[in-house]
Amino acid sequence: MPLLKFADANKRITISIEIEGVATTAILDTGAPYSICEPEIARELGFDSADAIEDIKISTWGGKVNGSIHRVNLSLPADEGTSLSLDAPVFVPDLDQDFAPGFPPSFLGLIGCLQSMRFAIDPSSENFYFMASPR
Repeated sequence: MPLLKFADANKRITISIEIEGVATTAILDTGAPYSICEPEIARELGFDSADAIEDIKISTWGGKVNGSIHRVNLSLPADEGTSLSLDAPVFVPDLDQDFAPGFPPSFLGLIGCLQSMRFAIDPSSENFYFMASPR
């Protein structure tokens, strides 16, 4: 169970994750259809559009973003108990767009990620509990 961090400005919940082994933090968003890989990590990992599942455009709080869906290894490291690894669809922004620093940040979304696990949030202890959903 990783420690929660509440981003000051908007009271968003952030947790530590790994995208293809690259550590980062992600905003937990049960309303986001897909998880999002931030542009800096997408550059580091060198995603190839030829490997994409599909090209899409998503709407974020900062505007519309062009990109594609890729299957990636998405891991949630556990501070206690068992870490969780998922083969998950993740939105990767097209890197030829101009982005403000830190936009879009990484998000954990519903499809193939949050829907694949059971989770609970305890704001009083700032803990995020998770486990793989029984199949």
